[in-house]
Amino acid sequence: MELLKATWDEFDLKAGEWHLPAERTKTDAAIRIPLSPWVVSILKEQKARGHNAYVFPVLRIAPGKTTGYMGETTLNHALYMLQSDLEPFTVHDLRRTACTHLAALGVAPYIAEMCLNHTVEKDFAGDFVECRQESAAVAAGHALRLAHRARQG
Repeated sequence: MELLKATWDEFDLKAGEWHLPAERTKTDAAIRIPLSPWVVSILKEQKARGHNAYVFPVLRIAPGKTTGYMGETTLNHALYMLQSDLEPFTVHDLRRTACTHLAALGVAPYIAEMCLNHTVEKDFAGDFVECRQESAAVAAGHALRLAHRARQG
């Protein structure tokens, strides 16, 4: 859950990028992650709240909690509380869902895997950042259309 442990100094909101350091990735390689304008606007709103150095800070310290960031169990509990008609799922399941949706939107499977920071066993001469940026734009556009439809009723 790299995003939960993210600190504001990893983000360049003007450039629309998240610089995930190598020590916090599964592959031990730093990643430059392009952010869609929609995500940047959400992050700017979050930053304005200014609780601490973490993008998703813990707001209530539970006994034994030693970190300043929100825990994965908080998100899983939030999903549980949605009380939807969906089968139960966890935050980590959303990664697989993202990959499935990217494929449905026409994003090549190896690019979707790169977006999840999986190692890609493919000769690839393109720009990883550019591919991530294109797939993020496709996904954000789709999410915005769904949100617009939901608001329309």
